[in-house]
Amino acid sequence: MKLRGPFVAMAGLWAACAVAAAGPEDLVLRLRAHVEFLAGDALRGRASASGDERIAAEYAAAMLRAHGLEGAAENGGYVERVDLVRQPFASAPYVEAGGRRFEHGAALAFYRLSGVPVEGPLVRLRPGAAAEEVAGKVVLAQLEPGAGRAALGVLFDLMEGGARAVLVADAPAVASFRTALAGRAPEAATELASAPVRARGLVLLGPEASAVFASLPEGTPVRLDARLGATVHETTWNALAHLPGTGSDGEAVLLSSHLDHLGVKADEAGGDTIFNGADDDASGVAAVLEMARLLAAGGPTRRTLLVALFGSEEKGGHGSRAFRERPPVRLTRIAANLQFEMLGRPDPLVPPRHLWLSGFERSTLGPWLAGRGARLVADPRPAENFFRRSDNYALATRGVVAHTVSSFGLHADYHRPSDEPRLLDYAHMADAVASLVGPVRALLDATERPSWVEGGQPGQ
Repeated sequence: MKLRGPFVAMAGLWAACAVAAAGPEDLVLRLRAHVEFLAGDALRGRASASGDERIAAEYAAAMLRAHGLEGAAENGGYVERVDLVRQPFASAPYVEAGGRRFEHGAALAFYRLSGVPVEGPLVRLRPGAAAEEVAGKVVLAQLEPGAGRAALGVLFDLMEGGARAVLVADAPAVASFRTALAGRAPEAATELASAPVRARGLVLLGPEASAVFASLPEGTPVRLDARLGATVHETTWNALAHLPGTGSDGEAVLLSSHLDHLGVKADEAGGDTIFNGADDDASGVAAVLEMARLLAAGGPTRRTLLVALFGSEEKGGHGSRAFRERPPVRLTRIAANLQFEMLGRPDPLVPPRHLWLSGFERSTLGPWLAGRGARLVADPRPAENFFRRSDNYALATRGVVAHTVSSFGLHADYHRPSDEPRLLDYAHMADAVASLVGPVRALLDATERPSWVEGGQPGQ
């Protein structure tokens, strides 16, 4: 793609020179070293809110300090502690309405429940329903024919918009997922200790429960409840750093990824119990660390370079939600966020040496970067709803133009113990990082801001 303007050409030339000076082999080795440490067996899969996750955060912080970035956490530190709370269920959660009661199990499965009891009048979801139509209600939702499990992400939007709970009617798209959930004990939702717990729930209904709720008139009172056990306190960790910009407006560009993975599962069949998470998301952390190094080596930019490596993405995005509630800079000052997820292998559905951007069509950010040399294309699998499935989403719901950069091609090692460092394509990763340094630097030096297109911002 042709570059526009002399400044952009110079930015691209600087990026090429910066990478060439170190040599592509050097970048390959650096990326591999990060991944092999973060996804090695010694860190035991970096489970969310674990001591291993903290080690990953401290490692990332040390790298960012070495690259010349300043700490962006409280009191100028590099690592932020985020306190979490969870109240386990002491009895099976249930849904009650119209004189009928269905417990978690064969009749239905709880995907999420917090702030019990959750109560509200029943309403059926209508296409294009406005937020005020579902606010404070328990919504009965029917998935479109052919919708996949990823469509559940759309239903989380309803809860972000104020719905008390969403009951998902029986459908082939979610039947196997519901069966899997029903076969294990439901887990109480983990919440930020610093924020009030919101009463909300998401439940997948079986055939009988679906028929019962379909027969109930709108306005029928619905209650989701469970007896709770003692509160459990947990801690997750973020690594935060910045390189202050020279501009007077205080704007920043945020590069982010997530530190955690799934940890150790002792009952895993096959002997390997460590979920190393090399592609998901040690590859993204490594990419952010190296981009920060290369950008810092080029000297100050007009906008501040802000880096956030989040904890507990796999457990509900708690690190990014904590960042959202107490950001180092105002959210209105963040011109754009690029979340880096699963860059370890090329995606066969996009052109060679290209990456995809989730929600490409939702804002002007992707086209702006592509117009400055970034090899970014639209996500080739929109039905998977990747835009809603990473840390960018927490910020996007508050107005930040935030997307995920990836090359994940649905490989079979996703969320498996086999996602190990030896399987990653480090030359592909190095090419991806090198290709983005110039366009991101152009964004850091630009005066124009990316914006949502009409209807692109979630929740709007």
